[in-house]
Amino acid sequence: NILLLATFNGLQLIKKWTLGQIGMTFIQLFWWCIMISIYQLTGAIIAVLTQPILNLIWLLLLVNTIPEISFKIFSSKLKRKNILLLLQFSVMILVSALLSPLVYIIIRYLIANQLSWEDAGIWQGAWKLSEFSQQILTNILAIYYLPALVKISDKNHLWNFVIKILIRISVISSISLGGMYLFRYELINLIFSTQFQPIVQLLPIQFLGDLTRTVGWCLG
Repeated sequence: NILLLATFNGLQLIKKWTLGQIGMTFIQLFWWCIMISIYQLTGAIIAVLTQPILNLIWLLLLVNTIPEISFKIFSSKLKRKNILLLLQFSVMILVSALLSPLVYIIIRYLIANQLSWEDAGIWQGAWKLSEFSQQILTNILAIYYLPALVKISDKNHLWNFVIKILIRISVISSISLGGMYLFRYELINLIFSTQFQPIVQLLPIQFLGDLTRTVGWCLG
């Protein structure tokens, strides 16, 4: 499923990518509701195990409508050079997948050990707010920025494009984070509860770090 969505994204088939995401969301909603209403807990387990298959069927139906993609590419043999290139990207993904949760656990444990578990929960709440805003921005960048970046071969054109996107994403990120901070009390009460109001004290430095992380994502 991830491979097919990445293929849509790489070919800049934004409409197909959007249809794929929306379709999988509705499949998850309806399939879970049907299975849970009929089989309760057992239905939830069945839904978790079978949903990826339904998502794959939906994406393959979309692939069948795209003349640029042939099913022959999935049966063709990979060249050794291409395999080595894919392995290099796999190492990057594995390092990130292993280190990110490990660092997260260590920080949470240090806060709980030095302060308290309540403070660790407050920090985790602030982190969840950051994840929410960052996920939206990184999804936008992954859909538009990366495919467009790959097509650019001229170095000067590349830098001009990166700077233009950097300015735009900095403005969008600043406005969104500023809006979240402006309505911080209402946002915390809506997502969490009044017990998480101490998150307000962490938001300035947290949002500043989010802005820096977004800029780093563009340059990385």
